[in-house]
Amino acid sequence: MSDVLNRAGGLRPDAYPMASSLIRDGQTVRMSFEDIVKNPRSLDNFEIAGGDVLTISKKPNLVIIQGEVNTPGIYQYHVNMSLNEYIKLAGGYTTHAELSEVWVTYPDGSSKQRGRFLNPRVYDGSTISVGREPEADPLDKTEFAKEITTILANFAQVVSVIYLATR
Repeated sequence: MSDVLNRAGGLRPDAYPMASSLIRDGQTVRMSFEDIVKNPRSLDNFEIAGGDVLTISKKPNLVIIQGEVNTPGIYQYHVNMSLNEYIKLAGGYTTHAELSEVWVTYPDGSSKQRGRFLNPRVYDGSTISVGREPEADPLDKTEFAKEITTILANFAQVVSVIYLATR
């Protein structure tokens, strides 16, 4: 891979190796060429096969925020802006947001989930996804009252039988 990049004259100044892809046999393999560019002896360096198509994109200067935020959409990328700051920029979480299901998907296709004490870094071209909490069946008060009444009636019968049997 590094040999092909060198023969092509290297990367342009506006190239974004993190947003790279390889198409092999009609399937897209999203990957980062950053390690290969920085270190040609990297384990990530691989053999190119005939018919492979390599694409190295430009920096989009955008971050996509989707899911359970108040204003999902495409936002400008800001260097060193945190995940929480991007969520605030999108209007914060909705009332149905599942806070344990916040993911950052990177331009190379890899993803990281927000942890309890750790927020993944947001890179240029990332997608932030906020999941929705699972829908719970609402409590049917009439059914609940019927069930409690049945349980109490059965309990009263047991107590009555025991009382009569011990007399």
